Amino acid sequence: MRKLFLIVAIFGSTGIVNGQNSFNAIKTSNRGGILTTLVNPADLAGMPQKFDLNLIGFDMNISNNVINFTSNELGKSDDIKNRFLNTSTPVGFNMRVDADVIGPSLAIAINKKTTIGIITRGRVYINMNNIDVALAKSLIDGTVSNNLTLPYISPNINNMSLNMLGWAEIGLTGSREIFKDKNNSLKIGGTVKALFSGLYANVYMNNLSFSLDKNSSNRVMINNASGQMGVEYNGSGDPTNNISSNLVGGPTGVAFDAGISYQILDKKPGQYKLKIGASLLDIGSMKFSLNSTNSRQFILNPGPHDPAKIQLSSMDEFIASVKTNNVANEIAADSNILVKLPMAFNFQADIKVWQPIFLTINLNRRATSSDDPRSLQALNYLTITPRIVSKFIEVYVPFTFAEIQGTTAGAGFKLGPLYAGSSSIISALTSNNNKAIDVHFGIRAGFGKRFK
Repeated sequence: MRKLFLIVAIFGSTGIVNGQNSFNAIKTSNRGGILTTLVNPADLAGMPQKFDLNLIGFDMNISNNVINFTSNELGKSDDIKNRFLNTSTPVGFNMRVDADVIGPSLAIAINKKTTIGIITRGRVYINMNNIDVALAKSLIDGTVSNNLTLPYISPNINNMSLNMLGWAEIGLTGSREIFKDKNNSLKIGGTVKALFSGLYANVYMNNLSFSLDKNSSNRVMINNASGQMGVEYNGSGDPTNNISSNLVGGPTGVAFDAGISYQILDKKPGQYKLKIGASLLDIGSMKFSLNSTNSRQFILNPGPHDPAKIQLSSMDEFIASVKTNNVANEIAADSNILVKLPMAFNFQADIKVWQPIFLTINLNRRATSSDDPRSLQALNYLTITPRIVSKFIEVYVPFTFAEIQGTTAGAGFKLGPLYAGSSSIISALTSNNNKAIDVHFGIRAGFGKRFK
């Protein structure tokens, strides 16, 4: 694991393998039940049933800005490394792998105005941020791509990192209608979450500056290097071996979600013509204790450095080669850190076009600084979802515009207690430029009439 983690972090070459974009489209359904708290806890007070039970829900999302995920490209797995290393992108290589599991959860309508609930959740983030492809290629094979002009000076890519984080949440949520007349309704809601930290691993380079050129022997050299580098993770040895032991014990952090929702009401009880809402998600952080033996911090030396002398077969060999070849000077490392969750502003609108057709708009914007290598970054995206909704059947087709993968189109359905979908399945089958792949599915059921 340590070898794989180091190679992924330094090279960025395993892109074939944040978040608020999980359970896309189904969480903004007016029959989403407790899933709606993932995007706006205020909407829980509008659920049509007295009880909503979630048995299990799973979402996996992989996105990047370089490698295509299409039916044709996925069959060329042997060529992915070369395609990545010969890509020139001034904004750096970015990739996200997000897994989100909703465990047993329950929402209960106390009365027509108030709803409370408890939600259990497990989340895993793997984020590669701004990996300089030219630097990665020089470290992998000591060469540069043919289309690169030397000397190569690092562009605006000066903060690179790979975060691997896993944690569990137990949330208490509540929503209440604070105003209602014949035509209007206003609801507020919030969720407080106890966080249980599990996996943490991070490799980063901050304030990085360098240049690539060839010496008199025609070898690629790294010159004029400056900045800070960190290698850190919790547990002993392989960080993934310590997930279960790290989760045992009391919470290591707390987080909050808060939202507000306004509706223009329909004539039928519990239904609306228009719903608009705003929320602030994942306000909080959690504490991790680092492995003092293998977590290191360095200040880079100017060089020149021969990338072929930097060993990458294991974490220990990498650290030893960095120090032996005077690539960097070690400084005191932190033993305990706070990792901020991917805080984001979220805005929603759901329009009843004509029964049973609805149009949902969901906008998510990052609210944390991208300069902190230990902060998880929310994904900036806009999703527009036309949907057909009936009591037992729902079909939705989300169109998502995201900062990393660009535009994707997907499809999904809810049939009774079952739901499944993808935000990218249509793009993966029909587009030659699809850079994301995802899937979500689960079992949840609402029962009991809240509105007569």
